[in-house]
Amino acid sequence: MRVRISTLMLWACVGGLAPLGHAGDVPTRHVENPGFETSLRAWRLRSSATTTAASWVATEGLPSSPGSAWVTATTTGAGSVEGRLFQCIPHALPNTPYTLTASWYAPGGQPLDPGAGGVWIRIREFQDQACTITSLGEAFSNPDATFGGPGNGGWQTFTSTRTSFALTHAIGVELRHSRTAGQPMGTSGVYFDGIAVEGSFGFVKGDFDGGAETDLLLRQVSTDKHVVWFLNDESLALEGSISPPAPGWQAMGVDDWDADGRNDLLMWDPVNGWLDFWFMNGTARVGPAQPISVDPGPAWKPSATADFDGDSNPDIVLRNPTTQAIEVWTMDGATRLGVAVPTPDHAVDANWEIVGAGDLNGDGAVDLLWYNWSSGRIVYWLLNANLVRISGAFTSPMAAADANWKVLAMGDYGHGPAPDTGFALPDTLDLVWRNATSGRMVIWFMDRSGNRTSGRFVDPATPPEPVTDWTIAGPR
Repeated sequence: MRVRISTLMLWACVGGLAPLGHAGDVPTRHVENPGFETSLRAWRLRSSATTTAASWVATEGLPSSPGSAWVTATTTGAGSVEGRLFQCIPHALPNTPYTLTASWYAPGGQPLDPGAGGVWIRIREFQDQACTITSLGEAFSNPDATFGGPGNGGWQTFTSTRTSFALTHAIGVELRHSRTAGQPMGTSGVYFDGIAVEGSFGFVKGDFDGGAETDLLLRQVSTDKHVVWFLNDESLALEGSISPPAPGWQAMGVDDWDADGRNDLLMWDPVNGWLDFWFMNGTARVGPAQPISVDPGPAWKPSATADFDGDSNPDIVLRNPTTQAIEVWTMDGATRLGVAVPTPDHAVDANWEIVGAGDLNGDGAVDLLWYNWSSGRIVYWLLNANLVRISGAFTSPMAAADANWKVLAMGDYGHGPAPDTGFALPDTLDLVWRNATSGRMVIWFMDRSGNRTSGRFVDPATPPEPVTDWTIAGPR
């Protein structure tokens, strides 16, 4: 029996926190680009016009934040034309109320007859996480909002609340400006800003602040201090500190082990091979550390977490660095239910290490992400429900520019443009790299076939000084 009084003494009272709910039913506020400060970011450009449909613009002098979305449409005399911006927000829940808030502003003096502005702001519902399968319904603003009327007097705010359908899995937001062939020839446009969707969203692995977006967990190697970077896409919005563990303990997993819809931590003592669960509310631990029912011992290293057996409880992938053997411990909270062995049960050599687990190709089964510490290459092991590898393939590209870059986390950071459409890819698993020399961090946005669609540095690109003393702890 192990005794760790020091870790129990670290628990601080967390009075005043909201009561815990059920998994997948945690109230959240999902805000996407509320001010469009620097770019369109996750928004897709959609257009039936002959000119650029939308762009980010500085709006200095307008009653707005530093930037807005400028959506245009050009009349050519050949029928109706329009410019659209669209964003897909995955992890929506069925039979749940959602409120969309958006603001728009139409400058005066544009070549458009009064009363025919064609400003549309819509919230739509989809049956899949990527907003590709059948819109189930929509609520929208007055499609005849005028340029010659109140739009010239300043920003107008539109708010709409609707309850989602039983098959809803994603919310789509559309900002649109249209013109008809009967309008004067030329281009007109509308500023959009202050976009927010409020409601409850399903569990997102690695989301510590309930914003339905994956965050980043960092660890300072010399002190074992852990901090969370709350991200808006790849940009740091806020930083939160986690109470330090006992010396030598480090976070090795981020997932929901107590089924309250919030992300918890799997803590590891590599000297003794002990595992503890920290049940979390954001960055605050709720209650004392909870030991696992059976410790793996120092020969085994926890590598990743995911729900392999489909019981809605996350499981733990362990690997023996000496023998290269892999095991999946199926879990019910902190209790081990059983041990499953993948086929094959090891990589080809010791240079390969598991750095992530999740559904990489979208077939519903959990897969493994491997990184080669010698060559820098990355490979997907695609598994079936029985943990049998059905295929293995290198990503494209296979590695970063040099061996200083290492993959240390995986999650849905998900706003890289897809090569076939130029649009964003929600609900895909992306890779987070860290440069061991410079400390810089970059995200590879991936599709479901292992192709990098784009890459962006985390903003800021480096952790606090000294940058080489910090590493990425998860999620993975």
